[in-house]
Amino acid sequence: MARGIEKLRDQGTPELNERVRELAEQVFRLRFQLSTGQAEAVTKLHTSALIELGLILFVITLILNMIARLLVWRVASLVPTDSRS
Repeated sequence: MARGIEKLRDQGTPELNERVRELAEQVFRLRFQLSTGQAEAVTKLHTSALIELGLILFVITLILNMIARLLVWRVASLVPTDSRS
């Protein structure tokens, strides 16, 4: 960081003004992207995380459903047939 500060001190006014203009332009583009929802990297990461979470929850649901069906089948097989009516 100290080298960066020294580098800035060594630059002249026109160079510093150009750097300020470039940084202001970058800030403007980033603000525009965020306000319009075009921050693609964040949006894509968010979407893929939601899809992955949905798939995990779906698999958990399937497993719990199979366990519940197995339990119902076992209990039903233990009950004598003449008392089911």
